[in-house]
Parts: sequence; C-alpha cells; structure tokens
Amino acid sequence: MKQLVLLFVLLTTFNFVNAQYSETFDTAEKGILTSPCTTNDPTSCVSFDFTGVDWTIEGDLSGLDALPSLEDDFKTSGGVFTSAGDVDEELCWVGPILDISTAGSDVDFNCDVSYTGFDASDFLDVEYRIDGGAWQIAQEGLIGPAGHTISGAGTGSSNDVGITGGLSGSTLQIRVCVDFNSQTENFTLDNVNVPDANVMLLPVTLVDFSAKPIANQEVMLEWVTASELNNSHFEIQRSSNGVDFTVIGEAEGRGTVEEITYYDFVDAMPYAGINYYRLKQIDFDGKFEYSEVIPIEFDGLPKGEVRISPNPFENTVVLEFETETGNDFYSTRFIELFDLYGKRIQVWQIQADAAIKTLDLSHLSSGAYILRTQVGSQSSINQRIVKL
Repeated sequence: MKQLVLLFVLLTTFNFVNAQYSETFDTAEKGILTSPCTTNDPTSCVSFDFTGVDWTIEGDLSGLDALPSLEDDFKTSGGVFTSAGDVDEELCWVGPILDISTAGSDVDFNCDVSYTGFDASDFLDVEYRIDGGAWQIAQEGLIGPAGHTISGAGTGSSNDVGITGGLSGSTLQIRVCVDFNSQTENFTLDNVNVPDANVMLLPVTLVDFSAKPIANQEVMLEWVTASELNNSHFEIQRSSNGVDFTVIGEAEGRGTVEEITYYDFVDAMPYAGINYYRLKQIDFDGKFEYSEVIPIEFDGLPKGEVRISPNPFENTVVLEFETETGNDFYSTRFIELFDLYGKRIQVWQIQADAAIKTLDLSHLSSGAYILRTQVGSQSSINQRIVKL
C-alpha cells in the first residue's frame, strides 16, 4: 500500500507502475520466515518480512508448526516462492490488486508452478477474481480431478498456468493457494505475469472517518475503506491539543481486498473538552500513513459519576470525575480505599474541581478492593477495583 487517502466524494487515487505486472521472487527471505503464528495475521508469526513487496499471505496459519529444528515457513527462497515443511491448512500467496480498465477485453495472466510428492489430499489452485468478485479457479482439472488446478498428482511442474485472454473489467487480482501435510511434500511458484495491461496498484482508500459521543460517556469512532492493499492494521490515536497524540487502540486490517470494509472503535475514556482523533494505517512492511485529524467536543461525565481505568490494573489507576465547579462550600473530595472486609487502607484528599486523579497502588497485594469517593454531604460512590 502506497498511501492512505481520505475521500469525501467518490474519488480513486492510483499509483501508476509499468504497463505489465511481473513478480519473479528474486528477493529472498520475504514472507513468513519462522513459525508458529498466534493468529491468522502473518505479523503474528515468530519471524516475518514483507518489506518492499506488494503481495501478502492469507489463510489458516495454524498449520505452520514449530517442530524441533524444523519450523515451517511460507516465503521466497532461491528465486521462487515456496515452503519448507508442511502447511497442513490452506494457505495463499495473494498478489496486489491490478488495474486492467484500459486493457480492453483480452487480458490474460500466467505463472509457473511445481509440486513435489503430492498425494490424494493435496492440491494447488491458481485463482483470480475480477472487480473484487468471487475467486475463480484457473484451468480447473489441469492435473488431477476437477475442483482444483492441480491435485493428487505426485511430482511435476507446469509453466504458463493461468488464463489465455478473454478477461475484462476494472481490476484483476491473482492468488495461488496450496494445502499439503507432509515434510516430504512441497511446491514452488514463479514468474507471475499480467502482460499487455495498463497496471496500477490501488492504495488503501479511506472514504469516511467520523466520531460521535455516546450517552455523554464514550466516543464512537467509525471509518470505511473502499479497498486495501497489504494493510496490516490501524492505530487509533487521540490528543487533547491536536498536536501530541497517544495510541488508545488498534484495529486489524484486512490485508489486500477490493471491497468496502467498515470499522469502529469506542474510546471509553475521552477527555473532557475537545478530543482530537486520527488513524495511523500501517502496512505489513512497516510503512504507514496518517488520516486527517477530526475533533469532537465531549462535555464530560454525567453528574456524580466516577470513571476508573484501567480496571483490573497493575500499579496505578486513573479516576475521572464530574467537576464540582460552583460549589463554594465543599472544596475537597475524599477518596478512600478499603479491603473487602471493610478495613480502610488509605485516604486521599483532592480539590473538588479536579477532573482527574492518578493513584499509585503498586504497594497493594493482588486482589479486589473498594474505592469510595465523596464530596461533602453528597452520597458516596463505591466501586470495586482489582489489582493483578
């Protein structure tokens, strides 16, 4: 992904490249380098590198094992894309979204594949989709029965696997998916080509980003992408002054897709006053772009409410209060800490108009406690907190 673009009208921003897409996998050690992986996000694997490539990996990564001295991988090596070890579940090399809108109705593509030791349960599929539609298998039944491009076939190789002419549309995307379950089985992919096409790579296209308060307690952030390319994740960032931002959460991206995707995130602890929000969109290779900054005014907590975060906590908690402006008689707020047997452990006094108080509770043992807050003769508020 080359840039993050916020669109208020339906526009599309493109990055033009040469009039032919070609991937020869000349750069070694790109992809999933070492397993296992904790999720189906390639960046959750022990070791990965997508720097400088415009493709990604999708599928069920749970099959990439970490046997002693033999960790599975799914990467470039020796001028091809391949795997050392068994993948156990279906995994796909996924190429970028390519523009073919000016190439007429005679677009084709091809690639070279090989396979080693395949048995009846193993397969290799060369697939494509037009304009973000359903994936279709190219040359179904090329080797083996229908249902896959290559299956149950032993050992061999096939060059120029793909579609010879006849494709048309606005965009084309190609992927190659495999599934095999033995250390003696393998595959290679090389020379992925889309000749005679005016090819361009689509960036992540952000078509909306908005914020709205929820019951005067939280802020809902929502954003929409029209397409994504190698999108690892979004960081959600907040600022009280529009200059200094901190990360308040993350949202996992969808890798490479050409379809509308809806995201949302709830800020459970907005500042009283104006909050500034922005998104930091991050590629699998670490490249990033920022969205525009959007402000929203948050009036604060409902009367009498106290918000505590984080809870559970490790060392400190932050208390956020409704401020007691205009109260001339009572100028002090009391905060008391009790154990579950009612024994008072500690007391704090702060100004009643203070909006935030941070308590250092690192000295406490792990367990549950009660925090009581009160201003003058107002009803006290008791809240349970848990130290990890």
